[in-house]
Amino acid sequence: MSRFGGGRLRRTWNSLRRRSHDDPDITSDGDTAAAGGDDNDERLRVICNPEDCKVDIIAVHGLGKSFGDWTTQTKDGAPGGLWLETLLPKSAAGARIMTYCYNAEALSPQVLVRKILYSLALDLVHRVKQRREGEPAKSRRPVIFVAHSLGGLVVQRALVIASESSDVSLQDVELSTAGLLFFGTPSTSLSADGLADAIIKIARFSTSKRRRLHASEEGAIREDAAWFLSEMEAFKPIESRIETESFIEAVKTTFRTNSSRSSLIVGATTAAFPGTNSYRLQARHTSLVKFDGPDDPGYQRFVDALSAMIKAAQTRVAEKWLVHDNAERLLSGGHRAYMESGFGIESWVPDGVPLMGSRQHIAHGLEQTVDECSRKGDLTIVIAHGDKGAGKTTVARHYALNVLERIRSGRSERDFVFWINAESRDTVVASFLELARRIEDYYWTQLEDSKAGLDLDRPKDRAQLCEDLGFPAVEKMLAVTDAKDLDSIEVKSAVKAVKNWLLRKGNRWLLVYDNVTGAFDLMEFLPLHTHGHTIIIPADKDRCPWGRVEYKIQGMSEKEALTELVPPEEQLKSMPWKVCNEIRELALSIVSRIDYHSSQQISLIAAHLRSNPTVAHYRQYLEALNKDLRYTMRWSAFTQSQQALVKQILSVVSLLSPSDMIPREVFSVIPDVYRHNSKPVDRLRLDSESISTALAILVDEKVVMTPAKKDDAAAMEKTEPPAAYYYLLPKPGGSWVPSSDLWATKDEEEEAQRMTCRSLVSAVKRHQKTLSNGGVVQDNLIETQAFSRLLLPHARKCSAFIAVIEKQYHHNNHAETTGDDDDGDWQVLGDLCRAHGDSESAIHWFKLALSITAGSSGCPRHLRPEERTRVSLDLAAVYLERKDTSACRSVLSDMRIAGVVRAHFDLDFRFRLLGAAERVVEGRIDLAQGEFAALVEKSEKENSTQREERSSRDREGQANTNRTILAVHKLAASLKAGGKLEEARAYYRRAFQGYRFALGQYHPVTLDVGEEYADLLHLQGSFPAAEEIVTECIRAKEAMLGREHISTITSIAKRATLLDLQSRFDEADEGYAVALVGMTHCLGRTHALTVATLENKALSYRMRARQYEKAKKERALDEAVTLYGEVIRRKKEGGFETRDIRSSVDRLSDMTQKEAYLRNKLP
Repeated sequence: MSRFGGGRLRRTWNSLRRRSHDDPDITSDGDTAAAGGDDNDERLRVICNPEDCKVDIIAVHGLGKSFGDWTTQTKDGAPGGLWLETLLPKSAAGARIMTYCYNAEALSPQVLVRKILYSLALDLVHRVKQRREGEPAKSRRPVIFVAHSLGGLVVQRALVIASESSDVSLQDVELSTAGLLFFGTPSTSLSADGLADAIIKIARFSTSKRRRLHASEEGAIREDAAWFLSEMEAFKPIESRIETESFIEAVKTTFRTNSSRSSLIVGATTAAFPGTNSYRLQARHTSLVKFDGPDDPGYQRFVDALSAMIKAAQTRVAEKWLVHDNAERLLSGGHRAYMESGFGIESWVPDGVPLMGSRQHIAHGLEQTVDECSRKGDLTIVIAHGDKGAGKTTVARHYALNVLERIRSGRSERDFVFWINAESRDTVVASFLELARRIEDYYWTQLEDSKAGLDLDRPKDRAQLCEDLGFPAVEKMLAVTDAKDLDSIEVKSAVKAVKNWLLRKGNRWLLVYDNVTGAFDLMEFLPLHTHGHTIIIPADKDRCPWGRVEYKIQGMSEKEALTELVPPEEQLKSMPWKVCNEIRELALSIVSRIDYHSSQQISLIAAHLRSNPTVAHYRQYLEALNKDLRYTMRWSAFTQSQQALVKQILSVVSLLSPSDMIPREVFSVIPDVYRHNSKPVDRLRLDSESISTALAILVDEKVVMTPAKKDDAAAMEKTEPPAAYYYLLPKPGGSWVPSSDLWATKDEEEEAQRMTCRSLVSAVKRHQKTLSNGGVVQDNLIETQAFSRLLLPHARKCSAFIAVIEKQYHHNNHAETTGDDDDGDWQVLGDLCRAHGDSESAIHWFKLALSITAGSSGCPRHLRPEERTRVSLDLAAVYLERKDTSACRSVLSDMRIAGVVRAHFDLDFRFRLLGAAERVVEGRIDLAQGEFAALVEKSEKENSTQREERSSRDREGQANTNRTILAVHKLAASLKAGGKLEEARAYYRRAFQGYRFALGQYHPVTLDVGEEYADLLHLQGSFPAAEEIVTECIRAKEAMLGREHISTITSIAKRATLLDLQSRFDEADEGYAVALVGMTHCLGRTHALTVATLENKALSYRMRARQYEKAKKERALDEAVTLYGEVIRRKKEGGFETRDIRSSVDRLSDMTQKEAYLRNKLP
């Protein structure tokens, strides 16, 4: 306002208030149009209104002569009538045609961008709303806007206002808009300078005098253009849902003051709306909407585009309203009775080696720890840790199975038990998707079994059930074989929805997170509620900060090991006393020779020995240990062909990790891998029958073993192969089959090592191919991860052979190597290791894949540039997970130099996203902002291209839209972190809009982003705006999740803080009371969120004391001191860090020092 004098401002607004019949005034900022659903509305006039109208066409003029330019010309060149009245009703039969008029001549350039465009847009949207409100039966009639010049900006701003409104009748304007036809409208995708230049030209040429603008006027436009563009970020998600066509000038306009100068006011680049078609018309800017008649080529192009929009309008609008209606249906009945009918979904606990009898007390101790934690009323999160091989997973599995047994017999208050493989983010995501599928199956079965007794608002199909639950297409997501192929927003949606379901009132679960690593933030996947029990089994306790109670699982003692190796007491009673003593002595000798702390090894040895509990068997095993031999193979039992095959099998399994399971696919691919060798084995007949026979004999000889039966820990008896996997018997140190028995030379040993690695690669690829060709589609991701989990120890062991593999490729005689198709696909093992949290091994395999395909002379199989880029991105991602930013940056720099990523959008998106994430981890937020901005620009361009090439409903097109939303969201977050709040606000608005359109207005993820936006407004001091968003989120959460859901309670606490900041203390007190009761119930009295809310309340009373007087002030200070005392007590009780406690103590001391009369009231 200080930019121009008060007198000028008054004159400007007085000019805006002048009225005329043709050019009514515009409303001031914040005003709404008068009630005007009647036909006498001078601003929004109906010029054609057929009885059976099917679409509304609304024309909005630009600056200048109002609709004076929207005319036809007679043959002698004289102006004819308004073609909206004379031509358009015939060309668009069945359309109601309206015009929106305003005083375009009296608009001051100084307030044009910031004030007038908004005021016009606000007035337009309210008048359209009121016009359509009187016709409820036809309120969803499609709308097509036709706009000239800056009128197009008015329309775009109006659609943003409509979409962000909580008034459904205002939302109708945006939801019902099917098309936009712009004549010479500058694009909001321009730079701030580009938009300012266009507006300055329009403002100059559109006035009757065509005068040069004053420097102050141009300065105001340039200053406001950047602000306007930031406001219009919210239009970009809207634009993607509306068909848009542009008509641009091909004839330059001449300055009246200097006829030698001419220019295009809005040229092709200025009017380039992303993803739209543009048509050049042989006309100047002001004459774009002037036609010679119905045969004018420009008019014909306009009619063709309009007809196409009208034809698709009903479908397009119906799709937009469907998303809205589904959201409103959730809001009106999302907290459905059938969701409260129970939570007894199908439990899942994986198979494994049963817990040995001597270890039962360990599982009992875990159960006591969980129960004791639960009785205190705090969060029950138990960290079950111990040394490697101590049997942490086995103990937790035993406890989970006991709980499951009690659930099935009705003796437990738990509803279900679910096991989550948590070695990496990918495996946790897969587990959550499987949990989502079981939740969906449970409710659908419940609904099918009780149709007669259900309310009428029950979901009509599984798709609607998923919408009720907030789930994406879970079946399709599980159908992939690699978690990297999942859409990030769909993953976020599924995880959030599952957590919300777990946190529903009355849902009592036991979740076990197994093999947790520090490679990702587990908090994203932890549901926090006192009614649930969580057990976390960390791979490394020091990297697992999420637990509240610890329970250490000790390794097996010598006494426990001896108990397991000796046959059961019932069996010993049937043996002679002397035999029993001798077996005990032999067992003690065996224990002294092995690592008895590993319960897994002890269980396998015990199963082997108990399968034949004789003195001879025990003595034979002990002799094998003493001689460093395991078995003497009865080669006479094999044919010549089988002998060679068994030797191959033993060559491979001897190099794999002892005491681990080996999937049988590894054995089945051995002949294929070895067939390329130049050894005599090439001439042998190696088929599936001979493999089965060879494995059967190895099982007979107890060289390899099938899994134990679930119901008998000692029943590792001979079974007929094939089985899903085989066990190798453990042995201290070295390979369990002596190398001297297998390899005559060092070269043979190295060849066996290479063949072993190739066997693993082949096994993984064959398994994936089997799933894609005939596996269970819905379990592809789960099955792939389960299989690769079995191979993980072997991939780790084989990483020790990388030097041997590299030696082969760089040897002088390299050209004579195998040429196997799997030779060179070492990234397969890298993917396997990374998927299960072993980043160190993953790095080794990825680097091997890149190094041997870098162009060495005899490389058997070069990675294509695209494949090589994918491997490089995977390697950079692993480095980033390990917080090794320098190594990540080095890999990305090499890729940037190579330049391969630019031709592939998916790869380029990952490349840029990794680059931005690396900057964030490094703490260089300013550089991250540039990376994210470039990412947004790139994804916008690709999104525009895809909109031109395919339907918006296409899954690939939606995936790219989701990527754009994700990039915008990350850019907003980085701007916020960097303190650039105003810029962040624009992108948060856009991200909020994008999530609303992609997932639904009331989807949990949308609400979360909305609250992030509210937090930003809070930081900016826009407390009423922030409160409005949070209040809307509370309304949605109460309807869908219930008032007692922790997500709802957290939002209520946020709103209480915002009310405090507006000095609405009574309302704030109500919010704090509800929040504290709910948080204490859900999280416990000492949880950080509960204590933080209590401290906010204490701060509130301290702030009130500054505003109150005398007695009221004293009461407020007294309450603040009491609350701070309680905060300090809870922080001490909850084990908060010393600095947190100290900060509260300092605040309390500060208060009491300032108020001497309260010194004696210290708690």
